[in-house]
Amino acid sequence: MSNKLFRFIAVFIVVVMPGYLWAYSDLPTSGTLPDVVHLRKDCANTNPDLKNCADNMSEMLNWVWSTKAPSVAAPVLINVGPGTFVEFNCNSSGNVTLRGSGRDNTKIISSGIKPSFIDSGSGDAAVNAKNCSNLVIEDLTIEGGRYGIRWMEGGNSVYSNVLVTGNSNAWWDFSFNLGASKPQSTHYWFSSVLRNAGGAPEGSNIATLFTYSADHWLYGCEISAISDSQTGSIVQRAIWVRNEVSAEVRLFGSVVRVGASPGTSVGSMGPGGPKLIGVRNDNVFHMHGGIISVDATNASNSSVSVKAISSQNGFSTHTPGVSFIVNPKGSGIASRISGEGIESPYQWPRGTNPPEIKSTLGSDLFVEIDCTSNGDCDSGTGTEPHLMIYSENCTATLPWFDSTRGKCRGEL
Repeated sequence: MSNKLFRFIAVFIVVVMPGYLWAYSDLPTSGTLPDVVHLRKDCANTNPDLKNCADNMSEMLNWVWSTKAPSVAAPVLINVGPGTFVEFNCNSSGNVTLRGSGRDNTKIISSGIKPSFIDSGSGDAAVNAKNCSNLVIEDLTIEGGRYGIRWMEGGNSVYSNVLVTGNSNAWWDFSFNLGASKPQSTHYWFSSVLRNAGGAPEGSNIATLFTYSADHWLYGCEISAISDSQTGSIVQRAIWVRNEVSAEVRLFGSVVRVGASPGTSVGSMGPGGPKLIGVRNDNVFHMHGGIISVDATNASNSSVSVKAISSQNGFSTHTPGVSFIVNPKGSGIASRISGEGIESPYQWPRGTNPPEIKSTLGSDLFVEIDCTSNGDCDSGTGTEPHLMIYSENCTATLPWFDSTRGKCRGEL
């Protein structure tokens, strides 16, 4: 029996089946319908004082979409109690807030079955949405199978204090039609974590946040992709912004990182090693403040090259005020930025040896503090600080231009 089939059977027997056999709901079907309802394991059958309650997600969503039919003028708040609940789905609807009892207490998981209204992205997700508007999810964990959240077409959503995990993608979105009737979607994230779950990933588009056609704005968040050979998870990217539309990912005061668990082989992660952020075509990645870290030092390979930001085909990337950690393994090459359209000024800490990194012309600065007046910065006998600027035109001793002397570093 495959692991996927076993997981589906286990979820169905332990979580889904009890919900169908012993489901409870006192949600009203007529009269004045409530704007605030409860999804809890202890509804009125065990908690007589709790009204407007359902004890499983299926009963709750059937009432929300078919009976209440929330609108912009009359949205619905679902207070979710502690426990594990199966799959939140939103198809061409919305105006719902799903508020948990804390990331450590409330969990939404996938059923193992792809909903019929999702027409792309094989595999299961804990949250499935298509043209869903004004969806707010707060204070809970979303734990998917292949995907944590799978979003189709247009709409918008907000996430606050959530943890989202998936074996291949914590987030995955796609749109077949970006015309006026189906615009790309927009999503806001606050104090949240998107993480690769560490399970065996599926498919080739492996990234923690993978967007074809959506705009994402993240504030005080973490996006991480940690490869783990013990669970079969080899993660290529933390963020991948791709396709032929203007998708945008913008982060403020956030952390993005790629790494490997101790002893993990990352040799299959592709040319250039684990890429932290990949952007292609007419897309946008902006990050203001925070940390970008790609670290291969725990890998079992003797040599691993790493690349923080890779771009191609007319994209736009800005990273002002961002700190970088770029650690290869062994003789591997450290590449901070690579490609076109990158505005990523960065000054490395002062020292006696320039960092051994690859970058783009004029993007990196370094103050070397042991140079002599005639430009000898290798003997360590000098006391002058010289400002070095990254330049691939300089090849004598590392690609640095000594702006103090107006010559390549090492040219005496």
